[in-house]
This record gives sequence, C-alpha cells and structure tokens, in this order.
Amino acid sequence: MAVPEHPELLDRYRRLGQAAFVGSGGRFVVLPGGDMDCIEGGSTASVVVVEFDDMERARAFYNSEAYQEAVNIRLKAVASHAVLVEGVTAA
Repeated sequence: MAVPEHPELLDRYRRLGQAAFVGSGGRFVVLPGGDMDCIEGGSTASVVVVEFDDMERARAFYNSEAYQEAVNIRLKAVASHAVLVEGVTAA
C-alpha cells in the first residue's frame, strides 16, 4: 500500500478488515513492519499476504458483505492493489 492519504480511514479499514477475516479460514503469512527491499519494479510501502485453503474461500472472503464494507473504506484511504493468486506446489 502507498502512504495513506487518510490514516484515520486506514486504521478503520484495518479494524473492519481483521474483524471480517476472523472465522474466514484465512491465515496471515506476511504483515507490514518487517524489512522490505524492492529489488525490481516499482516500490511499495507495505505488503500483506493472506493464505486461504483454496480460491473459492479467498473469493468468498473478499466478496463478503463484511469485507466489502472494509474495502470501500480502504479505497478512500490509500491507493492499493488486491490480487488473488492460486498457489502451486513446487515439483
């Protein structure tokens, strides 16, 4: 996420987003705060990685009414990207 234009809204997003996340089956893998070194492409202020058992659960969480309320706040607070990626097992 880029530096927030409205930090108070971003704080509200974090509270609502985490509340929506509880019980969704998701697991935080990466949270902001650790050392980050962008070695290619454009830089970013922070990265959050969340893991779900499958794409269906990830989509259900993202599209849930509770999380969509949070997303609407995030979009007002900061320029950001959200990407769903299906993981594969390395051979």
